[in-house]
Amino acid sequence: MESLGEKLRTAREKLGYTLEQIARDTHIARRYLSAMEEEDFSLFPAETYLKGFLQNYAEYLGLNAEEILLMYRNMRIQEQPIPLEQLLEKRSSKRRPLLIGSLLALALLIIGLIVILIVLRPWERFFNASPVSVSPAPEGIVFNGQKISVNLGKGLAIKTKQGAKAYDLSLEFIEENKISLSTPEGLVSLIIGEEKFFDLDRDGVMDLSVFLTGILKEDSQLKAQLTLQKPDSSLNLSRVSDLDLIERGIAKVISEKAQPAPFVIEISFNKNCFIIYYLDKNDRVEKLVAKGEKLSLTAERTVALRFSDSSAITMSIDSVNLIPDTSNQFYACQLRWVKTGEDKNTLAVFTQE
Repeated sequence: MESLGEKLRTAREKLGYTLEQIARDTHIARRYLSAMEEEDFSLFPAETYLKGFLQNYAEYLGLNAEEILLMYRNMRIQEQPIPLEQLLEKRSSKRRPLLIGSLLALALLIIGLIVILIVLRPWERFFNASPVSVSPAPEGIVFNGQKISVNLGKGLAIKTKQGAKAYDLSLEFIEENKISLSTPEGLVSLIIGEEKFFDLDRDGVMDLSVFLTGILKEDSQLKAQLTLQKPDSSLNLSRVSDLDLIERGIAKVISEKAQPAPFVIEISFNKNCFIIYYLDKNDRVEKLVAKGEKLSLTAERTVALRFSDSSAITMSIDSVNLIPDTSNQFYACQLRWVKTGEDKNTLAVFTQE
C-alpha cells in the first residue's frame, strides 16, 4: 500500500513539478516539502503547522486533503502503540467502580421494592377487587319500527329487519353538515335537515325514514343525530326511490349487468376547477385541477363528485358521455349501482340539486 510520502511524491512527479517551483507557489519552505515526502515530521515546530502544510500541499497537487490528513493520523496511531499491560490495567480499573456502582444500585432497588410491598400492600387490592365487566362495543342501532332518536358514529350501522331478511345502513362518511350512508341501493347522502326514505325489500312500500337533525362532536368523534321511524304507508315511492328515478328516466343509465362491476370516470378540464370526490369507502379527496388536465377515476360500487364550475368539465363513464347541467355554477352527482331486478344491476347517475 502506498505510503503518505510516496503518494505526495508520485503526484508531484506526475505533474512534472519541482520542489522549488511548489515552494514559490505555496510559500511553503522547500525543507518542509521535502520532509513531508520523506515522512520526517520531527522537523516541524508543531503538529498544527504540519497539518496545515499537508492540507495545502495535497490541494496544490490535486489530491484529497481529507484523505491525506487521515493517512497522517493513522500513521501517528501506529507509531505510538499502547502496551498490552497498560490496556488491561486501565480496563480492569474502570470496571471495578462500575461493578460496585451497579451492585449498590441493585441493592437500593430491592430495598425500595420491599418497602413498597410492606407499606402499600398492593396484593390486598388485587384479591379484594370486584371483577370488572367489559361490554362489547356496539355494532350499531337496531330499528324495530318504533320512532327513536340516536347518535350514530362512523362505521356503525342502522340494523333492521323486513320479514326474514336483515338490512344494514352503515355510516360511511361524516362531515360538519353532511353524512353518507351505505345502503342496499348504494351510497346515499344527507345534509342537516334532510329526510330520506328507504324501500329496503323493494315491495313499493317505504320501510324506513332517516332524518338528519344535526351533527355533534362526542369524545373527539363526529356523530350524526338521526331520527328513525317507519314512514306513512301513503308515501309516494317516486319521491325517494332510486329504482323509480331510473324507471322514470330522471337518473341517467350508464350500463346494466347481472352483477356490479368496476367502472371508470374520465374527466377533462377546459378551465381551472376545484373538485371534491369520494370513491367507494375511501376518504374525501379535494384538489384544484388546472386547465388542460385530465383525471381518471375507477370505482367499485359508488362515487360522489362535486365541481366548482359545471362549464369547466366534460365527462364520460365507461365511454358514455355525460353532459353536466350548466344552469348552475356548481355541479354535483353520484354514480352508483342499483339492484333493479333479480339478476339485474344498473349503473346510474343521480344528479344532486
